[in-house]
Amino acid sequence: MRPSEDASAFPVDERESKGTRSWLSEGQKGLWWLQKTSASSSVYNIALCSRLDGRVESGLLEQALSLMVKRHPVLTGVICEENG
Repeated sequence: MRPSEDASAFPVDERESKGTRSWLSEGQKGLWWLQKTSASSSVYNIALCSRLDGRVESGLLEQALSLMVKRHPVLTGVICEENG
């Protein structure tokens, strides 16, 4: 962020798991702006479809997804707007 920019003009990334806050990166600001100006667009969504053949152990799948979220905290980020 440039010194002349008002920090409160941009949303912040709040990590729910740790209760910490950090300013958005330039890329995150761009995605936030796209969402604000084109709310009905899915321009930054990535659709993914997978087919699983055979028996799926739902407990193991849940554990694997939970571990992935735990290892990659960016997946728990929440963008909150303040003063906006």
